[in-house]
Amino acid sequence: MSHVSISKSYAVLAGIEGYTRTKHKVHALHEKVDDTKNKIMQSRRSSEQAKDESRKLDKSGFGAVQGIGLRNGHTSEKPVEVSMRERRIEE
Repeated sequence: MSHVSISKSYAVLAGIEGYTRTKHKVHALHEKVDDTKNKIMQSRRSSEQAKDESRKLDKSGFGAVQGIGLRNGHTSEKPVEVSMRERRIEE
């Protein structure tokens, strides 16, 4: 750049600095969006796993207690809290 005028050199330098600054900002924004996306997906997975687990317990009969008989032969099922120790024993 020895044969280029100072104003052109400054313009090139300012352009390079602006480019790198913008590149770093975009990279930081991209990481932030990815982290937020991962948190949302993790919460969805954990809620789906909890739903699946409760469905499995309901199907196996361990998570529900047969209720009293109602009109027309229908029964009510009420969910029951089962401790982790009891779940391990039942499995």
